[in-house]
Amino acid sequence: MAHGHKGIRNYSADEISNIAIGQSGFDVFTGTGEFEAGVDYTGSGGNDYSDVKYWVAMKAVNADAVVTARTKAGVGGHDFSKTGSYDTGQKLTIENGDIVYGVFDKIACTGSDYILAYRG
Repeated sequence: MAHGHKGIRNYSADEISNIAIGQSGFDVFTGTGEFEAGVDYTGSGGNDYSDVKYWVAMKAVNADAVVTARTKAGVGGHDFSKTGSYDTGQKLTIENGDIVYGVFDKIACTGSDYILAYRG
């Protein structure tokens, strides 16, 4: 079965270098919440992600983290879901220090987990 996106191999050398060093920046997500690229949460006391097109990697820091993530539309990929729907997605445990690569436009974490989400 062919997929439209080849994971980290789909990026150019410059993009991979940016991912490796966080050149495009990253966002820190913690606590119970849902974070969506292109949305400004400042009105509800959150942060502004309106300039974020997508995140290209998620890294658990400080402890294992449990996340749900949505693959950006049109990219082709996996939402950690058996049904293909973000709303019914399975939670993924990312072990402390591990990185999951992809093209995500929505990330949710639970409890006091810390996630570094690298901007694409």
